[in-house]
Amino acid sequence: MTNDHGSDLSDEFRDAKLGDPRRARRLSWVAERVGQSPGLSFPKIASSPSELEAMYRFFGNEQVEWQAVLAPHVEATVARCEAEPVVLVVHDTTEFSFATEDAREGMGYLKGGGRGFEGHFALAVSPEGTGVPLGVLGMLPYVREQRSQKIGGRPVKRVKGRPREELEADRWRKLAVSTERRITEATKKVHVMDSAADSYPLFCELIDANISFVIRGHYDRHLEGKKRLSEHLNTIESRMFREVPISARKGHAAKHRKRSAVTRNARQATLHIKATSIELPRPLHDKEITMPSISLNVVQVLEHDAPDGMAPVEWTLLTTEPVDTPEAAERVVDMYRARWRIEEFFKALKTGCAYESRQLMSMHALLNALAVLTPIAWRLLVLRHLSRTAEDVPATDILTSEEVVILRVMSKRVRLGPSPTVQEALCAIAGLGGHLKQNGPPGWQTIWAGFATFSIAVEAWRAAKTSDQS
Repeated sequence: MTNDHGSDLSDEFRDAKLGDPRRARRLSWVAERVGQSPGLSFPKIASSPSELEAMYRFFGNEQVEWQAVLAPHVEATVARCEAEPVVLVVHDTTEFSFATEDAREGMGYLKGGGRGFEGHFALAVSPEGTGVPLGVLGMLPYVREQRSQKIGGRPVKRVKGRPREELEADRWRKLAVSTERRITEATKKVHVMDSAADSYPLFCELIDANISFVIRGHYDRHLEGKKRLSEHLNTIESRMFREVPISARKGHAAKHRKRSAVTRNARQATLHIKATSIELPRPLHDKEITMPSISLNVVQVLEHDAPDGMAPVEWTLLTTEPVDTPEAAERVVDMYRARWRIEEFFKALKTGCAYESRQLMSMHALLNALAVLTPIAWRLLVLRHLSRTAEDVPATDILTSEEVVILRVMSKRVRLGPSPTVQEALCAIAGLGGHLKQNGPPGWQTIWAGFATFSIAVEAWRAAKTSDQS
């Protein structure tokens, strides 16, 4: 099966440098098997005890490193990025939590309790049109070796004498710099980050490295004199208004986050947008930073008439991008809205690929499995994207002509004509996974469940065909 930003899934693992051609062939085999039904456990994916043992041996092999497993996908993502004039590099961190009853080698402590590790990712997204996910450009795993210490009820954020490069917060800079260098200067990169990246030292380092960014502000920072940023923004009139769809979200109160998520229903929101430029002075506690001030542009987004009981949209976006025209300011808003792609990617990893349910007993094996599942989760994300946007793209862009014929025979809930589109084909596949048309556009879980059923049918069709010809 093919997709619109690359060919077969095997392209994302091709030419992996694992030190032995046999290991590279085993990687391709594992990726193909897992890719057909990523939501199933390894024992259910394997067709025999020997296959299951081969999978476990590959993930646990000390000669196989996750960086080498992921490298072909990163290279393929770079190639897709370099075909675009502008690329958004969306950054975020997620926690991977594993069962505590198992003594898993190398597990650390999570901020909210439990055992596991954190993964910091950079996902490339095309800003053109509807924002196609292009792939993962980098990953940084972090293990917290001891529980967070607290002073006066608050977590300790800095350890005296600890080099800045060792601080967990430095992950934003590390991944921004490394991904920036991977892509040629012919492609403009804009790095998009949430409020956890609101850091004066980070702003300075990105500006010094000539890295463009859009970062959501968390702090109401002091400007020159005693005025705060919010006070300055209150003196500015809204320059434009936008109607945008707001997705539904389940709320959670996470003690280790800067901002808890509030439950909200899907709705159309009218956003008031302001834009200005500021000179941001160095905070008093950041005396080691040499830049006494930095120039930034600011876009504030406010929802004045949120429904009763719903928290209004309120973003303050700090950026190096121009905001001198309404169109430029709106472009910054759209760049930040692309950040939700990475949250969908995390859902694809955790639910669609069932990563946190994997029964692997060491950090080494879990990271190798994560490197295999990352391109699969990206492909799942692309399929979900196409199912909602590819109205005019022929189905043969992601399926072979033979697969279209098989799908036409199998599909009962969606009738496929002689030349179906990608959107129609993916709705038919989602129907195989239990999706009902009256429930709205299919989600990635039903799409992938349908793909699992469809893949088995395609294998059986081809096996029968080969048997008839022998």
